[in-house]
Amino acid sequence: MNHRSALDTVKGQGVQRYEARALMEPARVAARHLVDEGEVEITQRGHPVAPGKARGPIRIRRAR
Repeated sequence: MNHRSALDTVKGQGVQRYEARALMEPARVAARHLVDEGEVEITQRGHPVAPGKARGPIRIRRAR
């Protein structure tokens, strides 16, 4: 967003994507802490993955 001029406009969807990207790493850090505490599992394609191995989209579910 910083590279836009004051006269440029942006769609709401673009702002949402920008904000979502900014929140992704803090959410992943929080999820890793919850994995360490045994509260949740991080999954990809429906299978649990080690927090340090997850690349790309993840899902977080309660530990089973």
